[in-house]
Amino acid sequence: MRLSSWKIESMSGGSRRSWQQFKESRPRNRFQERYHYRQQGSSNWFSPRKVVYIMGGIVIAVASLVLAPLPGPGWATFFIGLALLAGEILFVARFLDSIEVNLRKIALVFRDVWRELSPLGRMFIVMVVLLLAATLMYAALRLIFGG
Repeated sequence: MRLSSWKIESMSGGSRRSWQQFKESRPRNRFQERYHYRQQGSSNWFSPRKVVYIMGGIVIAVASLVLAPLPGPGWATFFIGLALLAGEILFVARFLDSIEVNLRKIALVFRDVWRELSPLGRMFIVMVVLLLAATLMYAALRLIFGG
C-alpha cells in the first residue's frame, strides 16, 4: 500500500480504518508508512498531539519493562508503547520494521517445525513451555515477595 492510499481518519471509525490500512501495508515498510502518514498535515514538531503520543509511548514502554517479570501482557504492551512512538519518531519506526521482518522469519521456522511434529511431540513441547512459564512465574513471585 502506498502512502497516498492512506485515508484521512475521521473521529468515528477512524481507528478501525487506520488499523485495516496498517494491516494491509507491506511488512518491511509498515511502521515507516504509518510514520509518514502521521506526519502529513502537521508541521509543528511540538504539537500537543505529538507530545501526548511520545510521552504516552515512553510511559507505556517503560512501565511494561518494569512490570515484565509479573504475570500479564508485559512484552505485548511494551511493543504497543513502541508502536505509539513509531508514529512520531522515524528511527523507532525503522527499528520496528526490522524487528517485524526478523520475527516473521523466526515464526515461519517454528511453524514448519510444528507442522512436522507428531501429536505426542506437540504435547511434549506444550508441556515444556508450560513448565518453563510456571517456573518463571514462581521465581518472579519469590523475588518480589521474598521467601
